[in-house]
Amino acid sequence: MNVYTSPKNGMHILSATVAGKRYRIARGATTQVRAQAAKFASDIGNGEPKRSVEFSQKKLEYASSLAYGKRLPGAVYIFRPRPSDVSPERWSTIRRAEIAARPDPSWNLLKIHTDQFALTFLGYPEFDAEPHPALAEATKINLNTGSVSRTEYRRRPNPPILHRQETFLPSDDPRIPQYAALTKCEEEAGLYRDPSRIGLRVQWLSLLK
Repeated sequence: MNVYTSPKNGMHILSATVAGKRYRIARGATTQVRAQAAKFASDIGNGEPKRSVEFSQKKLEYASSLAYGKRLPGAVYIFRPRPSDVSPERWSTIRRAEIAARPDPSWNLLKIHTDQFALTFLGYPEFDAEPHPALAEATKINLNTGSVSRTEYRRRPNPPILHRQETFLPSDDPRIPQYAALTKCEEEAGLYRDPSRIGLRVQWLSLLK
């Protein structure tokens, strides 16, 4: 087991190899993140990495049993969950991943990858203000290795945008009727016939002309 400093961002990285497999977690300066790293180190040191849920070799099998969310090939997208929206185990996994990944605190959409063991925290600042809000930032954490990647979209001229916002929300969310009504109108107008033209802002605006 060892700790080294990343040459890219100066972040401390805790790593260990168990049964020929390498496990890593980024370790920051905050007390919470240090606690995460200590827990991870304890699990690895005991030869039981599976106790640390987000660093096990399993994919997020529970994604298929979520009560809500937009299901697409390779992932399920849900609006930022409350403790009551998911099981205690899932809530713990999400919270621990958030502490380790340190996304923008205002993230409001969670991408649960189903083709890999990872979570991506997505930020759509205008989710409630724009009919088709643009993605501002994405922070992905690989839950096997602990590696984190961030992608900034705020200055991009053609960022990804959302449609069918009602599909991301839990069934008791009061915003569902208004989003569903918008979706129905756009479907009736034929705007969703070609999905390849609606996912990015420039193509969408061109479609509306």
